[in-house]
Amino acid sequence: MNFPVLQKSIEQKIGTVMELIRDFCGDQRALWQRVPTLALEADGRQGFSDAKKFAYRDGIWQPLWEKDTRFPVCVDLRTGELLQYIYGRQIDEMEPALPEDVLRLALALDSINATKIVEDLDYATRQPMPSHMNPVDRERNIEFYRPMVAEFYRRVAGR
Repeated sequence: MNFPVLQKSIEQKIGTVMELIRDFCGDQRALWQRVPTLALEADGRQGFSDAKKFAYRDGIWQPLWEKDTRFPVCVDLRTGELLQYIYGRQIDEMEPALPEDVLRLALALDSINATKIVEDLDYATRQPMPSHMNPVDRERNIEFYRPMVAEFYRRVAGR
């Protein structure tokens, strides 16, 4: 096979893979929309997590956050769309994720498997509170962020 034929074939396959990944995320919209509430209820039960906080505070899920905090892709939990994450930007100001970043997710599909993420968060909500956790402090945290989660669901209904 000569180079131009190989290059064209690879580009087509890459395009197909990226489309499959974007469709996979979008097709899980109903599951993604459950994440903010579950993340808020789960946070603090097995330690606090920035990934959970992004979900209930900002309405985004950051795949690969635990492995690479600089990975510039997030999932819009309203729609399942993959966006280019830039710290400090509101979700409505974010652009679609870059192709090369979407392609990296092909090697980490579990990080965008909303079924598994929801199951893990649901499991975490049923875990006992750690003995060192002050239940009053945790309840204050939940009450502080509950309006943000409610706003998230108002935005979902408005779309």
